[in-house]
Amino acid sequence: MSEWKILPFVQKKLYGNLTCPIPKSRLLSHKRVLIVLEDIDNLKQIEAVVGCGARGLYDRFGQGSRIIVSAKDKSLLKAYEPKIHIIGKLNFDEALILFSRRAFRRDRPLDEYVDLSYQFVDYAGGLPLALTVFGSFLFRRSLTEWCSELDRLKKNPGEQLLHTLRVGFGGLASSDEKDIFLDIACFFKGESVKRVKRIFESCDYYPDISIRILLEKSLLTIFGGKLWMHHYYKKWAWILSANNLSKS
Repeated sequence: MSEWKILPFVQKKLYGNLTCPIPKSRLLSHKRVLIVLEDIDNLKQIEAVVGCGARGLYDRFGQGSRIIVSAKDKSLLKAYEPKIHIIGKLNFDEALILFSRRAFRRDRPLDEYVDLSYQFVDYAGGLPLALTVFGSFLFRRSLTEWCSELDRLKKNPGEQLLHTLRVGFGGLASSDEKDIFLDIACFFKGESVKRVKRIFESCDYYPDISIRILLEKSLLTIFGGKLWMHHYYKKWAWILSANNLSKS
């Protein structure tokens, strides 16, 4: 839902048809509320619901209120002094439950779909986004269609998943960050952060800030002093790099 539509929608849910001489933004200033904003990618979407910065949040809702926001870009939340919880990869059992809830509307796969479900879950690599997209697509499809989709995925990731990854990449404001992301995906995954920074610095890039931004947008992770990314991001980066080369 766009930021232009989200405010009227949420206001209707929060305030109903109440009429009051004071601004609606103050109607809940003494009420404790719980609001969940999912898959946020624009600061205006947050501001439309909870106001600007921590002060706007405290003025709009009562003490003890909880606002839960899921976003790939942590920098969107800085002004609200949040407690940030980073969701990592799911283990196999957690991934199977998430996938099954989308594909079967239950916590476990149907007996005849167990083996195929395991293959899709394994292919998703613990990424909640991939599990959600795959499971939703496979809902109420036949075994033959499941097999066909699995064969197709092994050649190319699903278009909906690629679109979601493309949105995260398109949100990068600087061409430097885009170049660094593509170079890490193609050449430097698993390499030392310090070594990679030195290489980029020698090429007149500014890796300290660029890599920080990529981390904030969840496009990269650092583990053991090395740079990592999910294999879907790597595969999509390869596809994008190949397309760029074919056009040049």
